[in-house]
Amino acid sequence: MSQTKPFLSIIIPTFNEECRIAQSLTVIQSFIKTQKYQIEVIIVDDGSSDQTENLVKNFCLKHSDFKFVKNSHLGKALTVKRGVEETTGKYILFSDADLSTPIETINPMLEDLIHQNFEVVIASREAKNAIRINEPYSRHILGRIFNFAIKLFFLPKIQDTQCGFKMFEGKVAKKIFNNLLVFKARGKPAKTAYTGAFDVEILLLSKKYGYRIKEIPVTWTYSNISKVNPINELRYLFHDIFWLLINKIQGKYH
Repeated sequence: MSQTKPFLSIIIPTFNEECRIAQSLTVIQSFIKTQKYQIEVIIVDDGSSDQTENLVKNFCLKHSDFKFVKNSHLGKALTVKRGVEETTGKYILFSDADLSTPIETINPMLEDLIHQNFEVVIASREAKNAIRINEPYSRHILGRIFNFAIKLFFLPKIQDTQCGFKMFEGKVAKKIFNNLLVFKARGKPAKTAYTGAFDVEILLLSKKYGYRIKEIPVTWTYSNISKVNPINELRYLFHDIFWLLINKIQGKYH
């Protein structure tokens, strides 16, 4: 990799992604080749028990702009946080490993950050003109209920907090992730794949610090390969929302 500071850092959190990670990284590498600015890709593994680590390491050996970071199995929030700590780019994106949001969405996001003076730009499946592909109806309804609750209690102007494709100014991302409250640390490794409501806290802190947030509509494709146990995820979500509410009542997001 060139010694020049990257223009963009891409963080890819992984957990047991052996069935698709090589394809996703190949898609990202193909995108990078078409861009005029320098990009670094940091893959942070959340303690996978399959061949994800070996596959990613082998890919990184062949592509110097890709970097592998090993993490304990602590859940998505701390996996992304570790990635943010490793970044050197002027702008930072984190994306789910399945690339359910097309990687090409990067450039319109950068346009909003650079030319429209937003500090945070997030992909939205609920914004006007957004398209969902292959999503089960039951999952969509549950998502709408969750979004309604988040709008009611926390972020009334945000349509979709949970889409896993978010971009920040680099210094903004580092400040936000360094000041997580609910997701600052976990006492012990998680037993299952864990996402939770950390995106909500990211956006609450963005509002607290006065950062401007832009939602952009995306074409989002549902992946039927999920590492998340719905029962455990629901339990974690209720846990997260409870503590987010406690923090809000105590004025920690104002």
